[in-house]
Amino acid sequence: DLAVDPQGRPPLKPYATTAALVAGCRRIFGRVHPDFGRKFDRIRAKGYLDLDSRKGKAPGGYMCGFDAERMPFIFVNGTGRHQDVQTLLHEGGHAFHTLLAYGQDFHFNQGYPIEFAEVASMGMELLAAPHLGAFYGEADARRAREQHLESMLDLFAWIATIDAFQHQVYLGQDRRAAWAEVRQRFKGADDWTGYRAEHAALWQRQMHLFGSPFYYIEYAIAQIGALQ
Repeated sequence: DLAVDPQGRPPLKPYATTAALVAGCRRIFGRVHPDFGRKFDRIRAKGYLDLDSRKGKAPGGYMCGFDAERMPFIFVNGTGRHQDVQTLLHEGGHAFHTLLAYGQDFHFNQGYPIEFAEVASMGMELLAAPHLGAFYGEADARRAREQHLESMLDLFAWIATIDAFQHQVYLGQDRRAAWAEVRQRFKGADDWTGYRAEHAALWQRQMHLFGSPFYYIEYAIAQIGALQ
């Protein structure tokens, strides 16, 4: 289990209710820039936040735009984890980017290319990081920031693996052989002895491989932009 806390600490518990999640992220957005706080208030006032977990609701999170109304809608399946905070901050970045783009007169200027879309959302996560005291005491806020930065290192290696794997498969290489080759090139210190069959199928966890061929390297490009 590579997600276990190495010091044996329990998971971070940032909030107990959806209202607390909204209030905490509102404080963070306002601290990053007052205009972001006002934009978030507009989205909330329209009822365009679907954040509660409920039976039958899809997992994950996303932002989509209502083009006719020129307003964003944010979807999160919140369960009280720190990841929910990161997701709402991330999707908030998309939402503010979308609102600014909607300010353009011409429809073809109201969108943005995929290699830049994630810069706004990943950038918002980093801009928000100094303000996680809206949810935590000093020690837990520092822990959350450390985990976030560590996850970026893992993400770069994983994106490189998925991107290289796609190129190998589309060139005609057997997917099992391709996966073994690229994992050997990019893997960490994890030991899969006794679980070779599971390891050979690990690529299936990445949904982009099924629905968006060659799309995923953009996340690494965007993360570099966000870090800058």
